[in-house]
Amino acid sequence: MAPSTTTPSIIPLPYTLFFLYIEPFFTALGAVYAFFLQPQYLTLTVPSNPLPPSLREQVVLNQLANLYLVFAVSEACVLRATKDVRVWKIFLIGLLIADFGHLASVFAVEGWEGYWKIWEWNSMSWGNLGFVYAGATMRIAFLAGLGLGGGSKRKGSGSKRNILATVETPYVGRASRHAQSAGHAHRFGRYLYVTPLEITLARQANTGIIGLASFVNREAGYYSVLADYSGNINYGSPSLRHRGLGIHLPSVVKRQTAPASANASALNFTHGIASGDPYSDSVILWTRVAPTTDNDRSNVTVSGTVPLYNHLTEEYVRASTQPICVSYVVARDEDLKRVVSQGRAYTSSDIDYTVKVEAKGLKAFTQYWYQFRVCGSQVVSPKGRTKTAPRANDDVSDIGLAVYSCSNFPNGFFNAYGNSARKDNVDYVLHLGDYIYEYATSNSLRPVQPRKEIFSLYDYRRRLATYRTDSDLLLSHSKFAWITVWDDHEFANNGYRDGFSGMNNTEDSFIRAGRVSVDQRKMNAVRAYFEWMPLRQVDMDDGLRVWRSFALGKLVDLVMLDTRNYDRSITTLNWNTDYVTEISNDAGRTLMGGLQESWFYRQLINSKKRAAKWRLIGSQIVFSRVNITTWFGTEENPYNSDAWDGYFANKNRTLKTLYDNDIGNNIFMSGDSHLNWASDLVWLDEKSYNPKTGAGSLGAEFAGTAVSSSSPFGASSSLRQTNNQSSLLIRDNSELQWQEGYYRGYYELQISPQKVVAQYFGCPDLRTRNGYEISLGNFTVTDGGNAIQRPIGGGVVANGALQDGQVVGTNLTLDTNTGRWAVRGFNFSGVTIPSGTA
Repeated sequence: MAPSTTTPSIIPLPYTLFFLYIEPFFTALGAVYAFFLQPQYLTLTVPSNPLPPSLREQVVLNQLANLYLVFAVSEACVLRATKDVRVWKIFLIGLLIADFGHLASVFAVEGWEGYWKIWEWNSMSWGNLGFVYAGATMRIAFLAGLGLGGGSKRKGSGSKRNILATVETPYVGRASRHAQSAGHAHRFGRYLYVTPLEITLARQANTGIIGLASFVNREAGYYSVLADYSGNINYGSPSLRHRGLGIHLPSVVKRQTAPASANASALNFTHGIASGDPYSDSVILWTRVAPTTDNDRSNVTVSGTVPLYNHLTEEYVRASTQPICVSYVVARDEDLKRVVSQGRAYTSSDIDYTVKVEAKGLKAFTQYWYQFRVCGSQVVSPKGRTKTAPRANDDVSDIGLAVYSCSNFPNGFFNAYGNSARKDNVDYVLHLGDYIYEYATSNSLRPVQPRKEIFSLYDYRRRLATYRTDSDLLLSHSKFAWITVWDDHEFANNGYRDGFSGMNNTEDSFIRAGRVSVDQRKMNAVRAYFEWMPLRQVDMDDGLRVWRSFALGKLVDLVMLDTRNYDRSITTLNWNTDYVTEISNDAGRTLMGGLQESWFYRQLINSKKRAAKWRLIGSQIVFSRVNITTWFGTEENPYNSDAWDGYFANKNRTLKTLYDNDIGNNIFMSGDSHLNWASDLVWLDEKSYNPKTGAGSLGAEFAGTAVSSSSPFGASSSLRQTNNQSSLLIRDNSELQWQEGYYRGYYELQISPQKVVAQYFGCPDLRTRNGYEISLGNFTVTDGGNAIQRPIGGGVVANGALQDGQVVGTNLTLDTNTGRWAVRGFNFSGVTIPSGTA
């Protein structure tokens, strides 16, 4: 295999002096004593038996001298051969084990008191005990990272775990088989160690000192490289319990025939940087570094028990043989001087040259800056900024969130992402799904790649890469930690357990989709999403879980659901609306699947038990019951069966959990509809509710419009036409307090112990990249109020329709590029193209 590419480290002088000079010298001196001065050696070792050595004892002493000599020369040679801290640690843990074995071996002579009565020691006792104490102390200090600074951490992940990274699959390659057969190296738990006894056996097998040093260095180098690969989370499976979706790292390592990043000048950070899934002590960092902006074209996907990448195939042979080494630093300052975490990781074509690492050892609710670099070069990524989450029991005064959904690249520029980033008054970004769209397109304003509908792994990678060229999306990713879930279009339209609106598990569908099955398409989408998004692996029992939760101090419990793909019963597929409406209240129908549903209810109940102030629930689709008869519904089908209204039993179980356990202060956050909604959270027809005061509600739902996807009221509809439709929806739905369908945009939540304020913003022009936005309305839920505060929005909004209030449109517009306000005229909000589906 190719030699390891290591990052030189500075070994502190005390360790260098001891391990390279002092210990080898005195160990070699012990070899001289044991070989040439055997009577004195035995007398000093066992003073009570001062007899000359027997022939048997002479043989043992000769072997012991040989062992000491191998020990001394091997330590001096191997540790001189590298400055890689990880290789030193691998070697020293073996010697530390031997130290304890040596101390145990002298018990018969010294007894318990001999270990500590130093005033009774002779020169041999100082060698057998004192010098071993010193050696063990130095080894423990080195393994603990004392004085090593950032180098004490395993490069590639910033982890505090010493020695080597755990890999998901056992190493069964050539080097390991050689080690097992020769008896030179073994596993200690999950780590490699080499003992002095094994060094002796190796010498007796005529491997020679140089051969042994070469073997140890080669094996240590292999595991060092393996650690660098496994430090990149994207080689793993999206599911911790479904490891077949991961990349078989030993096969990737064996394929390596060239040093990592040998030609750094040919590499670029092609799609910016990102961070996400913040914990109180760590955060996920992401980038992509590659020789080209194009994506890996391999379409080897899951089939039966075959791994995602079958490394015996022709595609494997054509895969990259040279990995790319990327280092990263995380610092408290923008100049990256106060470094608090660092590491490195490898990437390759197997994962589309993406890099995803977990930066650990960080402080809670703290802002950091980070940057990636091609190892040993001046090729660097843009600087990024991120923020950790507060600890679960921290008192937090306020948290700001920007909430997005439904960004369709051909429909216009993603100005909404940039506006919040330029204002810079939130802590994190939430994305509720439809980060990409799978459709074919002929739109020329913003061409998307591939132009066709996407099915293959390459297709999904290419589409994600296209979206990551939008400047405002890149800006938002570079400034905030994102928390994301998928909706349907990360896969295909109107997805459910067994298919999509345009695809199902039939032979005809299989052929029309280019011989791609539903399950294979889902795996392609999941793999690409996992590679390109800054999210963690999730502990789960299958490959489609993205639902998870975050405790943001005592202030917020954030629950992110998957109401689309995990285990959803059949939804509307453009031909079965009557049927789905008929069965919408069946108890067996589920929006989330039984496992997720039970988990969701436990999250709600446990959140109240721990006295979290607010519960925020991220749901792709609108939760509130909405009569849409005047919109696209009919008297026979008055509700949107693709939303929660198509799963009434599931919705009722959710509401029952809230009411039965007296769980208040709930905020549902929804996307998908491409419209703005603000509703009280109520159980209509089951619990009493007063629309005038909000009494009987258990919180609110804030649903946001799309970043750029078309309005379902009609992409070419005028402001007056959309407002008329909003008025009809307000009239027909008592819990719906505000509705708006003209503007594309987003909303922000400002959360404190006293209240949650939702601020809605509209982007008036998507034809160009600009910083314009209009404040559409502000809505407040107070602690214990459990409904949107009256008068709704202070009695005034800028557009749409409002219960018991006024709509006053002024076109007062903020330019987030300059911070200036002005009254501007806009003829239309976006690009006039056919209206798509949610």
